[in-house]
Amino acid sequence: MALMTHREANQVKWMGSRPAHNGTQILKDAFGSLVGNPVHTVTAGKTFYLNAITWNVYATALTLYYVRIRNAVPAVVNNLVRGYLPVAGITSAGSLSFPVPLELIEDWSIFVETDNVNGVIDCFVHGWEE
Repeated sequence: MALMTHREANQVKWMGSRPAHNGTQILKDAFGSLVGNPVHTVTAGKTFYLNAITWNVYATALTLYYVRIRNAVPAVVNNLVRGYLPVAGITSAGSLSFPVPLELIEDWSIFVETDNVNGVIDCFVHGWEE
């Protein structure tokens, strides 16, 4: 995506929050069901700064759904979102934003999954790598 280089070159003058970054912007989405599906995997040698996520879920039966962070092993490190649709045929949606971005190191990933084949989750992530 776009390189962001329009910020104060002299880092001594930085005050408050940084107006931009020196990395590559990441805008991705993915669908997931019973078998988890990665939305984004951090590039080797980079750090991913997660700004925001949004998700939509549809289920035809009782369903648990997750947006998770997974390390390089791969093992679940954290659940960003964990939800439950108790009634068949309903949908759910939500979003999270992080004023201070979450940092994910190389080979870690954000992925989505449900606890059965009756639910589908779609997730969008925004952030940057540098």
